[in-house]
Amino acid sequence: MPCVGFDLLHVSVGQSGCGRSGVVVGQSGIEGGEAFTVNASCFCVRRQRGLEPSAFNTLIRVSRAFTCFQLTELIRRVPNVLRAFAANVLIVTALPDLFFDEDVRDREARASFEHALEGLQQIAMLPISIAVFSDATSFKTKRRDFFHQLCKQASQVLRVEARSDSELSFSCEKTAPLLSQ
Repeated sequence: MPCVGFDLLHVSVGQSGCGRSGVVVGQSGIEGGEAFTVNASCFCVRRQRGLEPSAFNTLIRVSRAFTCFQLTELIRRVPNVLRAFAANVLIVTALPDLFFDEDVRDREARASFEHALEGLQQIAMLPISIAVFSDATSFKTKRRDFFHQLCKQASQVLRVEARSDSELSFSCEKTAPLLSQ
């Protein structure tokens, strides 16, 4: 049986302020807040492929979430979106970061987070690559176990850190076992 899961990219480049999250689906994924700027992020790709903005915009779908409940709902809707919009990659940002909001009661945040994880498990069985971006370790929260649960469910975990020379370093913290042929 093939390994089912997703890649978690743990981005550790400093506190991001308020949690921003979402989902970008397409030749790119699910995203939210202001963490993903379509024009700025896609300019180089458009230029490399010689695409006009209007042509490129048909290849990507961006959905934004500003609360943990909205993010959970976006994740749970992905299978339906994929029926109408063929995508190669799903990018989810600020998971579980949005669930750290202290204005949300612990019980409700935990229930919503569990539903989000269930949604990711369902999506992982589909023919799409999934990348989850998180800055969770920069938060001081009693819900730190959310990040550990997410790591446990991920097939691969890659830590991305900003070095003092403005370069990024990448280190693999978890990798999926190779499938035997």
